[in-house]
Amino acid sequence: MRMIKPNDSETEAFNTLFNADKQFKNYVEWRSNHVNDFEDDVQDIFSYMRNRSPKVENADSKPLLNEFINQKHSDLVDMKTRSTGNDILSYISTKAACKLYDEIIDSQLMKSAEDAMKKAEESRTKEEQSTITKAKNQMKLAVRKAVRSYKEEFDEAENALMAIAVAGSDPNSSPQHLNAKDAMDFLTKMKSNATVAEIMKLVGKFQNIATHKLLTTHDGVQSIIGIKLGDDIPRLLPAEMNMLVDEDFESLKSLQLLQRQLFQYKYKARTPKNGGPFVACIDESGSMAGRMHANSKAFLFGLWQVAKAESRDLIVVRFGGKNEYETKVIKTVDDMLNVAEEFINSGSTDFETPLSVAKNIIENHGAFDTADIVFITDDGGRISANFLKSFNEFRKTTQTKVISLSLTMRSEVIETFSDKVVFGFDDLANLTF
Repeated sequence: MRMIKPNDSETEAFNTLFNADKQFKNYVEWRSNHVNDFEDDVQDIFSYMRNRSPKVENADSKPLLNEFINQKHSDLVDMKTRSTGNDILSYISTKAACKLYDEIIDSQLMKSAEDAMKKAEESRTKEEQSTITKAKNQMKLAVRKAVRSYKEEFDEAENALMAIAVAGSDPNSSPQHLNAKDAMDFLTKMKSNATVAEIMKLVGKFQNIATHKLLTTHDGVQSIIGIKLGDDIPRLLPAEMNMLVDEDFESLKSLQLLQRQLFQYKYKARTPKNGGPFVACIDESGSMAGRMHANSKAFLFGLWQVAKAESRDLIVVRFGGKNEYETKVIKTVDDMLNVAEEFINSGSTDFETPLSVAKNIIENHGAFDTADIVFITDDGGRISANFLKSFNEFRKTTQTKVISLSLTMRSEVIETFSDKVVFGFDDLANLTF
């Protein structure tokens, strides 16, 4: 039995996402054999998360669920606020909330309290009323104690899908625009691969730096060229900003903000750069394992977004020891995820191999003949004097620029063949070429 009345679009959205999520579907079907109407409870939570004002019916028939969705813990409220009107985020928050709810209800105290709650208040015994009070207090305590971990799962999933959405299409995309099956497949992959999960945690931050600062140059002045709809708060018209904080208009404007329907200024940089392709050389020797590997792939994700936004081709050269390398042209999200997952983990580091490969790509590939090189490493490799002389002559002749990112404080080697070396991702904000 449903407690919240759904509309047709909600039912269709839930079924599409649920059927594409085999792991969660199997869990719900298994749990439904032990808890009455559990699958209906999951759909009720989805309707609650998706709607600003869900239509609650038959609350007396599901008193525990009704008590749970009316918990006012800030993390639950935040998940609902961010999920409202968004099918995919509503589904992700439903999964998080559902697991928390399942964790709470599976006790004798809750079952006894539910039986007592279904009785008219005047017919309850003192013992039953005490059981209800204890159950409500236990639910509040359990939510307070456990909701943070489920909220973090929601946050990570939202951030990852946002990064995928932005990289896969345009800077104004959102998870709502993703294909449901693709979204579920990606989240399953992320959950099963700790490296991908760590990379996606970093992508949003670095992607933002890359989108707005990295490898783009203009005179620092932007001109207002019109008005458009959006959700970029710093660009909102003053009237919209005033109503957003006005109690009489706050609810309406908050909804419009979520739907990206607020009026904001439309800007255009006077001298945007639209440069050539990128050849990205990524160090995958053993010393790069762990955090540095995640950082390098997160930056690569942001670099790809820049390339897409400016219609610039990107080819990746993953390298380790001498003659140990793999190349891949990045065209799709799947291409990027495949590169993110892989790691050569070489026992040595040779800089001549990736630089030779990059040089050959620029000299022999028509699409990359004007490319610049991005070199990412911990600076743990070697390069001979003869090779260095030859490569620097190539740089000068072809006007190829090399920007190197050192993930340590070392730069002695990469400085010898780079136009610019930066240390860590914070320095990327000031990088242009």
